[in-house]
Amino acid sequence: MRINMKSLLLSNLSVPSPTSSLILAHANGQVSNRVRSLFRVGRVKGQVSTEYILLLSIVLILGLVVVSLVLDVPNTLRVMTSRGSNEFWLNSDISIKAHTYYSDGRLVMIIKNSKTYEITIVKAIINDHTYTLNQKLVPGEQRTVTLLTDACNTGTNYILNIKFYFYDDDDRSRGLLSFGPDIPLTGICEEISEE
Repeated sequence: MRINMKSLLLSNLSVPSPTSSLILAHANGQVSNRVRSLFRVGRVKGQVSTEYILLLSIVLILGLVVVSLVLDVPNTLRVMTSRGSNEFWLNSDISIKAHTYYSDGRLVMIIKNSKTYEITIVKAIINDHTYTLNQKLVPGEQRTVTLLTDACNTGTNYILNIKFYFYDDDDRSRGLLSFGPDIPLTGICEEISEE
């Protein structure tokens, strides 16, 4: 008895699949355009899968970078805040050109009058403590001022909220003026020096 492959295949397959279509087309000795298009679609699906895996790996790498940055947020914010506040104080009307805060509580600042008129800085309030300065500065002049403040621990970060009170020496009728926005002076407490 001879078995007809074509009828055997047709009887065993209830729902035609791309593979059964190919087997039938091959059994008939012809490969239809429909079958060829199925294989082209298969190649595109494989390409899409590869691209998907590549995109997924890029997203994963970016996620790892973001997580590493998030874990170091306090340090990153401290550096950004420190740079921003110190740049402000370097370029403000009454500028602090340099400063060092020592662990024994000495704060050494180089203060500059960046205004266009002569001023007398009467006092400074630093972290709610008042310090008398009485420093007369012509435009562009700078002077080193040393104040004794609260002690700090070497290597720790500090934040100093500073407000200067001064007179415009060209126009005393303006009264006592103040300068000191809500931008603190920041840095790292230094070891005691023998100055």
